[in-house]
Amino acid sequence: MRGGVGGVAARTEDLERAARLLGDAGAGLVATAMRLLGVAADPSLLATATLAPVSLAAAEARLAGALAGSAGVLRSAARLELLSLRLRAAAFGYRTADEGAERLAHDVDTGTVVLGAGLAVGLAPLAVPAVPLGLLAAVPLRGPHAGPPIGMAAGLLAAHAGLLEHAVDAVPGTVPQAATAILAVTSGSSLLRDNGTVALSASAQPAMPPTGVADLLSGIAACRVDAGAQPGTIRVEAVRDADGRRAWVVEIPGTQDWSPAPGGNPFDLTADVASMAGRPSAADHAVAAALDLAGARRGEPVLLAGHSLGGMLAAGLAADPAFRARFRVTHVVTAGSPVAGYPIPADVQVLSLEHADDVVPALDGARNPDRAGWVTVRQPVSGSPIAADPLVTHGIEGYRATAALVDASADPSLAAWRAGLVPFLRRPGATAVDLVVTARRAQP
Repeated sequence: MRGGVGGVAARTEDLERAARLLGDAGAGLVATAMRLLGVAADPSLLATATLAPVSLAAAEARLAGALAGSAGVLRSAARLELLSLRLRAAAFGYRTADEGAERLAHDVDTGTVVLGAGLAVGLAPLAVPAVPLGLLAAVPLRGPHAGPPIGMAAGLLAAHAGLLEHAVDAVPGTVPQAATAILAVTSGSSLLRDNGTVALSASAQPAMPPTGVADLLSGIAACRVDAGAQPGTIRVEAVRDADGRRAWVVEIPGTQDWSPAPGGNPFDLTADVASMAGRPSAADHAVAAALDLAGARRGEPVLLAGHSLGGMLAAGLAADPAFRARFRVTHVVTAGSPVAGYPIPADVQVLSLEHADDVVPALDGARNPDRAGWVTVRQPVSGSPIAADPLVTHGIEGYRATAALVDASADPSLAAWRAGLVPFLRRPGATAVDLVVTARRAQP
């Protein structure tokens, strides 16, 4: 786990700087010891032996104590040097353990990594994606799946998600650059073109407020087409306290349409690429319009929760000053989403669930911020890393199981984070109305 009020972060740069300072101090004391030796052996001092032998002996004894006594400069220098070495060893240990756990890359060729989204990321700066754009529509998938396309390439990488993070991290900004390059290449065609316009239809029904993070993911799962929802479904839940105060929960699904030609469903590959490139999409507008339709007012707290693409949209909206000017986003929950690069303000409380053998959260090639208000829970989900199934490691049901562990955890960071969810959760006197919104993209 990373972040949270109970988190412990080791900044190896600070450890190494402290080690250098202590080493320099130790070297300075050694130099002082050499000067003391020079004084003790000074001929003019030794010449006083015939005139004042007792005084000379006392002076030599004091010099010897200052030089090699229990509090002498030589022992102090040795202690400083030992502490410096221990700090260097600790920094090395932290760095090695961290990288080893996160980037399981020792047995895989790191020359070139193929992303499921149809990009090739090499260990050199990219100008244009190396995989033909036509492959974006040809990535083989097995069954419905919410998230950037995984297919065969991700199947090979699912057991080594850390490798992907390592490779992308080698070229800072690679994924946004590649996504931007894709949009530039397709700018003269109808592929991945998004006019950002949506039309909504909705139905309301009484509901029970969620009891925790697992219920939030259950709400996201209910937005899926294979769960019986209409394509483009979002759930907006108004939770009303006994005194009438309202809080809003928005549950956003992952990718539902993989064609590079944008269709009516705004939760598609076009939204994936736009979000990775930091650009607005019809899916973003659908979330904002759904909150407007539900009657959310400025100042009322909003929680945005999403899986895969839905988490990216939640993070992007929480980072968008224009959206925050309309809605008071206080909490974000993401599951299986690459969200490290979104500049979410520090006053927004973020919980990110990531499976270590899920390739999708590693797409951004960076770690989520380590801060009190952003908690990242990361754990493996598959029994055998070699046989990792991307549909399992990235699937919403697996993340719901992880969310249930979060709900039951006594970890201080998670307990503190959950305490902030009270306005959105079931409690005495609280009621809820669930607005099921279907968004359709207006065709260009």
